[in-house]
Amino acid sequence: MAERADSGLTRRQLGGFTAALGGALILAPLAGAPSATAATATADKSGHPVLRHGSAQQAGLLPEHLHHLVTDAEAFLGPSPKHPWYAGAVLLAGRGGTVALHQPIGKAVRYSAYDEKTDTGVELPADQQIPMAQDTVFDLASVSKLFTSILAVQQLERGRLELEAAVASYLPEFGGAGKQDITIRQLLTHTSGFRAWIPLYDAPTREGKLQLI
Repeated sequence: MAERADSGLTRRQLGGFTAALGGALILAPLAGAPSATAATATADKSGHPVLRHGSAQQAGLLPEHLHHLVTDAEAFLGPSPKHPWYAGAVLLAGRGGTVALHQPIGKAVRYSAYDEKTDTGVELPADQQIPMAQDTVFDLASVSKLFTSILAVQQLERGRLELEAAVASYLPEFGGAGKQDITIRQLLTHTSGFRAWIPLYDAPTREGKLQLI
């Protein structure tokens, strides 16, 4: 399927940047400033590290590289014959304990539907579109697997988690709706029998979402 160069959003374009739409997670190497030392993360009263906003110099990064990160990401906000595009993203970059860049670009809400006949996204009127914000909440979906699996293996190595143990033995609330026998191994290997899609957005509260799960 050819990519479109007009204002429409094709199925390929909608799918090609799922990660950008869902998590707005951008990982890229940034050059450090030659004479600067990155600030280490400070800790709160409980000893947990706390990140602080600061300048590129405070983070030990080169300002021009942060600028390029923004301009490169913004280049994908519009149609292009070579690149797919997305509605928006939140850029976050830092080093050590200092966040040197935290900038939203584009829209958090731009489309109302997907048109099967024209294979494009249906754009909302301009006055109904919502700009991206620093605190926009994203549905990370499968992006979270990259991190939860690593954390699970760490806990297995430390003897705090057992592969064959029931999830409900750690999280009793999980055992509802016939899920009491599902094991940690089954979750990690995607063999638990869960539905592939649950419309969590239909439940406005955390309690309601847990009921759906």
